Amino acid sequence: DRQRDRVIVENVNMGRKNVKANPDAGLPGKTIYRERSMHYSNVNLVDPVTGFPTRVYRKYLDDGTKVRVAKKSGAIIPRPEILTQRRNPKPVNVTESDTDNDDDVWEVTFNPEEYMKQN
Repeated sequence: DRQRDRVIVENVNMGRKNVKANPDAGLPGKTIYRERSMHYSNVNLVDPVTGFPTRVYRKYLDDGTKVRVAKKSGAIIPRPEILTQRRNPKPVNVTESDTDNDDDVWEVTFNPEEYMKQN
């Protein structure tokens, strides 16, 4: 849940959910377990070298890219591929307000001297 900064981790923070019985369908009532959400601050990233949870700091490489670095081992933690994709792609619609001709873009349409003479 991005609005509340919550995540769901598989097989962690399991909670009970009671399901009511449905006598018409012949289903008994039962208790099932499912994952509950937790705040993202209660989740650590896994160190790729040691395989254990680690804290992370950010660092800039020589080429200027920003990376996440594990505190314990100093290894770079790569970002998941899914984060590089946009959820809602930007719309690309050419409308009448868009300028098709390059010469029209560079045409000077405002002259400050004429504007000052009018006022």
